[in-house]
Amino acid sequence: ALNLLSVYVNKWQIQLKNNANIFCSFVILALGGFLKDPFEHLQKHPHYYTSLFDLKNEENTLLNAQSIGIIGTRLSAIDASSQLIQLGYKGKIYMASRSGFLPSVKNFHYAYKPKIVTLDCIRRLTNNFTHEIALNDFINLLKAEIELASGKSIQWSKIFERHMFKISWLKWQIAMAKNERVLWSSILASIDDTVVIVWNLLSDNDRQIFEKKYAFFWNLYRFSMPLDSACQLLSLMNKEKLTICANVSAPFLYNNIFHFHGQNCKNGKNISVTADALINTCGINYHLNSVDSLLIKNIIKNKISTPNMNGGFELNTENFMIKDQLYALGDLTKGKSFITNSYLLCSKQASAVAKDILEIIKKHDIK
Repeated sequence: ALNLLSVYVNKWQIQLKNNANIFCSFVILALGGFLKDPFEHLQKHPHYYTSLFDLKNEENTLLNAQSIGIIGTRLSAIDASSQLIQLGYKGKIYMASRSGFLPSVKNFHYAYKPKIVTLDCIRRLTNNFTHEIALNDFINLLKAEIELASGKSIQWSKIFERHMFKISWLKWQIAMAKNERVLWSSILASIDDTVVIVWNLLSDNDRQIFEKKYAFFWNLYRFSMPLDSACQLLSLMNKEKLTICANVSAPFLYNNIFHFHGQNCKNGKNISVTADALINTCGINYHLNSVDSLLIKNIIKNKISTPNMNGGFELNTENFMIKDQLYALGDLTKGKSFITNSYLLCSKQASAVAKDILEIIKKHDIK
């Protein structure tokens, strides 16, 4: 779709690239995510990939590559690495990001019921006049919940240290994941709905503080990888088949080969990487003013909706309506929903949208 225009009551006009028009009573924007940096200068290269779905179609090309670079070190990067191994790739993999940090390792799953981070506690801590909760109060609740479940005090200053990824950290995470008494993953997963509520009770200033001080660690520990994946990565590193790099520079082309610089997380030394293929898994750009989408640009230009300062569009969190029977799902709701990469929360969004549409159809007898 190129454009979206409200033409008359209860109807949206969708303009397509081939100049065709579609008229709809309801429109749901479920566009997925936009890359933080699509590296436009690389896009014409036949061995530059921005979608994991392309990898299986390029099996012969990839298997012949001596080295493959992956920009990103989180879940999508790990999925890319796993796909390469499943295809039978025997060459060298370089995985690189600013911190070099892999996700935490998923602990033994337990249907944990929070005892401290509860809606009742959130209500008690919410200011009656401002209707806001202080970020520090919520962080302290979360720390207390984890310590209660762990049965011991935790040195949070060490947990919140920002430093370069080390293999020793991955080994520590694997050991934690094998310990059935460690419930970090279960605790964080159990409070998703509460976290979304808290996010919308924070002041704008506290949201900014969270992004600067805590977002890195939230993403690190909340969105974890399976134990099998962690063990596979450790094995690849021990066999010198995988190198994790931090402080990565922007990739560039020279003599039709991909190049980037960084720091080898294994020994801390600077490293210059050359790769025959490059996979971009650098993450999602939630800030819509800077995404490369003509549809999004036209929605903003035509003042159909405005971007939320924390990502996605401004919208109603009850039914995820942006305006006049126009809805958004997933990453486009980031500023209000906070968590958009949980299939459970996204399915709840879809359910709320479907319910609202059915109620409107019944009430107004829309055909």
